[in-house]
Amino acid sequence: MASLRIVPLLGLALAAALSAEGSGAAAEPAANPAAAAACFAQHPPTVVSPYELDQVAGDGSYTSVAGAQLFVPAEKGLTAEWLNYQYRDRMAHRQTSEDCPLDLTGLNVSVQSAGPGFWVQLSAPDENTAKEVLRRSQLWVPSQSAP
Repeated sequence: MASLRIVPLLGLALAAALSAEGSGAAAEPAANPAAAAACFAQHPPTVVSPYELDQVAGDGSYTSVAGAQLFVPAEKGLTAEWLNYQYRDRMAHRQTSEDCPLDLTGLNVSVQSAGPGFWVQLSAPDENTAKEVLRRSQLWVPSQSAP
């Protein structure tokens, strides 16, 4: 049975907020901002990290990449439910983008409130797709230091 690796979400959220605040300018997507907005239903992430699961195998366990965790800053009136709806709607109307993670098939999305924003987990049905989700997600976020 797989168990979620516990990630200090609040620490990551605070690190994201402080890194954006300390830079003197709002974080811009590394790619075209209009394309990022289209990919992420007008709510692009500012932090991306691997979404990992601990897998049990025999007498031991190992960690595998299951997708990506995205931090989306809070906006006035934005709720986890609305963000979840918008990402699912974007996934239902997939495009042929080679860079948007939401255009991959078989993804599951989960959105949770996290203080100054939201954590979005994009999980994939297999490890190859999961790695591609992570790779594509990282394209949309400027270089970041690990929290």
